[in-house]
Amino acid sequence: MKILLIAHGSPLSEYGGVGLYVESIAKGLALLQHEIIVITPKMASIQKPYFKTHIYGWGQHWELVTPFARNWIDSWSHRSCHALLKSTLINLVPDVIHIHHLDGLPLNFWSFTPQNCFKAITLHDYAIPCARGQLVNADQEICLGPNSEKCAACLGHRLRPHPWLQIFRKWFTNPYFQSIGKAVIAPKTTHRHHVGQVHKRLSDARRLLHECDLLLSPSMHLQSRMKALQWPEPRFLPLPLLTDIQPLPPPPPSPKRLIYSSRIAPTKGLHLILKAIKKCDHRDISLTIIGQTEGSDSWPNYADHIKKLIHQRQSEGYQVQYLGHRSHSEVIRQLHQHHVFLLPSLWPENAPISAREAAAAGLQIICSEDSGAMEMSPEAIGIQPTEGSIANAINNVSTDRITLTNHMDLKAHCWELQSAYLGTRELY
Repeated sequence: MKILLIAHGSPLSEYGGVGLYVESIAKGLALLQHEIIVITPKMASIQKPYFKTHIYGWGQHWELVTPFARNWIDSWSHRSCHALLKSTLINLVPDVIHIHHLDGLPLNFWSFTPQNCFKAITLHDYAIPCARGQLVNADQEICLGPNSEKCAACLGHRLRPHPWLQIFRKWFTNPYFQSIGKAVIAPKTTHRHHVGQVHKRLSDARRLLHECDLLLSPSMHLQSRMKALQWPEPRFLPLPLLTDIQPLPPPPPSPKRLIYSSRIAPTKGLHLILKAIKKCDHRDISLTIIGQTEGSDSWPNYADHIKKLIHQRQSEGYQVQYLGHRSHSEVIRQLHQHHVFLLPSLWPENAPISAREAAAAGLQIICSEDSGAMEMSPEAIGIQPTEGSIANAINNVSTDRITLTNHMDLKAHCWELQSAYLGTRELY
């Protein structure tokens, strides 16, 4: 079969768990003798979109280079690339198109696909129904479900940037001054046409999910949540381990070695960890942080806030080290050198690869109880994402290795996908 995999950026290995997963199944499906093409978007200062092709041992990577979005509608409709996508997909005649992320690509993607193509989507997060991606509002509160009025209020200045913001950006490049400009200049009112724009996005999102032949969720948590939100209910197919992880003996029990390995963004809760460890004896714990920082319009200076907290804890005698971005193999190596994996997310996590790999390495897992991360280990310790709850869990968690969980391997997972594409395997 000719299989197109759609992801949200390249190099894939630098786009989190989703990027690593797509790269892994591209290789796995290629070993089953399928022709693989991965399509990812890249925005640039250009007038006309084009494809840039890369050849690998597992297949081809087509980078769709598109103009920057001019406004909020363009950020999910990407009208400039419609004609190119349609002609390309008609000429390719793929047997399967499997969407893993649509950031940077149009929500009405199926309107460009050949009629007999098998259409699949895996929901790695809530970015299709939620314009913010995680069903968390600008105040870091969990959203109970999208609707036009509520989303229009939540999105705020994204819907209609004030003309002076464009001038302000050119005059002031410092993020601090830009955040002031948004606060002062950006309109606070929501107009009726804003609600109409949001309604159109929600309609396109629903249609995308309704019209696919196979809708998948890597966690039962997201599966049940989509059903509760009265959106199309996906079938459950857990993600595999992307690499063979052999458990090793734990390091010495003291100090208790904690590790955070994920994106550094407000909804991931790293700031809560750095505050919570103040309630722990600095002689008893160490903390390693791995991950790239990400911008957030709800907390523009979050990266600086994290650096400040790290310096504060270090000045108080806590062993805290920030390693920044690390290769996948280095992350695995670091997991083996720690006792406890922390992920106190403020949003309802789906099925984080990092937690799955930590469990496979035998680490204790402390994560938010209202999340799919709890499914990564039967011994996962569920907490409320608060400083007190995190500190209490850290103080009481064991340094022993957990009972190992059986996770599907990559080869078996690719066989499952192939069977699902062919309609010979019924999923949950």
